Amino acid sequence: MIRSLLTTCPSLKCPFLTVTLPSEKAAADIASRSVLIKGFFEKWGEGKTYEELLASLDKYPREKMEIYGAADKSFKFVVDGFGRKYDNAERIEIMKRFASLPLHGKISLEEPDNRFWIVEDIGNNAPKDMPPRKIYFARQIAEGEGRVAIDKYSLKKRGYLGTTSMSSEWSLLMANQALARSGSFVFDPFVGTGSILVGCAHFGAMTIGGDIDPRVLRGDTKLNQQVTDGSTNIFTNFAQYKMDDRLVDLVACDGSRPCWRRNAQWYDAIVGDPPYGVRAGARKIGKKVKRKVKEARVDLYHACPLRPWQLQAIPPGCSDLPHIPQSVPYDVPDVLRDLLVFAAQTLVMGGRLVYWLPTTDQYKDSDVPLHPCLKLLANSEQVLSMRLRRRLITMEKIMDFDPSIHSDITVTYGEDAEGPAHAHVSDYFLKRKQFAEDKKEPHASKEEASSSS
Repeated sequence: MIRSLLTTCPSLKCPFLTVTLPSEKAAADIASRSVLIKGFFEKWGEGKTYEELLASLDKYPREKMEIYGAADKSFKFVVDGFGRKYDNAERIEIMKRFASLPLHGKISLEEPDNRFWIVEDIGNNAPKDMPPRKIYFARQIAEGEGRVAIDKYSLKKRGYLGTTSMSSEWSLLMANQALARSGSFVFDPFVGTGSILVGCAHFGAMTIGGDIDPRVLRGDTKLNQQVTDGSTNIFTNFAQYKMDDRLVDLVACDGSRPCWRRNAQWYDAIVGDPPYGVRAGARKIGKKVKRKVKEARVDLYHACPLRPWQLQAIPPGCSDLPHIPQSVPYDVPDVLRDLLVFAAQTLVMGGRLVYWLPTTDQYKDSDVPLHPCLKLLANSEQVLSMRLRRRLITMEKIMDFDPSIHSDITVTYGEDAEGPAHAHVSDYFLKRKQFAEDKKEPHASKEEASSSS
């Protein structure tokens, strides 16, 4: 849908797209699911100047104007611009140009029956005196609900957060890519604080989350919804938005050793933001090399030493004690390989895998990991800094996973790949940190020289 819309716009820098829809209801339905669309408008006229715009309006059917301009229909003018802001005086002067239109109803600024938009397309970073590239006059058909949802789920208003919590805007975009809807079942294997699942639950999906770190979960039973000491967790986030019935549960699990039954086709969608070693490095269960393992009596659920009363409850000679297993680093290519294999095994036919691929400015299309059971649908880039990027990857399951055929297949990259850029994302940050430290060393040596003299 979006790809076909983009073909109607001569430039990706233009925020206005002309589309043909079967009805106003179709526009309202799209607007209700959209995240980035500001609204749908019925174009009555356009021009490069106001004179051209008014001449264009003269060609619009007068009888149709009179339907929306009847005496019993209240209305409101909205003056807006892409690349420019207006004060009240400027808005009033623009509105006066359209006094000749057959609008006979009362003006209502709060709840008008019709909203008429006058929009100037100036462009990004244009000088203040730059004339508009195009001016539009249009009647509003439907308003995009994405802005309201983004504000509702803003991280600034959320109770439980972490350093890697996904913003509400990107969470809702991922939910749209995953086709989250009422009746669908969505899993996030890197759930963290549950931000992405909040976006999926907004559209009615039932959700479940997994993470290797039990400290971020603290909610693998329904009892954790009843918080009496003021603490917060993922369940309280869902309760904050009155969506606690859409979070099925949370599971402590390791992505390299899935705890789910293989080939069960559980999920309509799998979403996630795999860790890549910048803010939070990926870990998997494994034994650390050349390290003496000291047996410790630890409460796995609370990740702390057992209380005296808990120690007394342990039968004498019992060696099956709860413990925190050792973990080892989990390289990004391995994380993605296991993620794609897991998706191929557990997605329903036509189900979607939506995840963020960390990369750099050295990215090439062959960096995207592929699996024969999954078809690549979308690959969109977000620029994070001069060097760092991430790409939102959307894949669809097109083939049943056959253990006799696909068990020995490894996730492949492009034939011309010399190594994916995402394998070196954390190295880039280490080099940048070392460079910053090296810049400080000359100053330190000068101070040492002055102190010695």
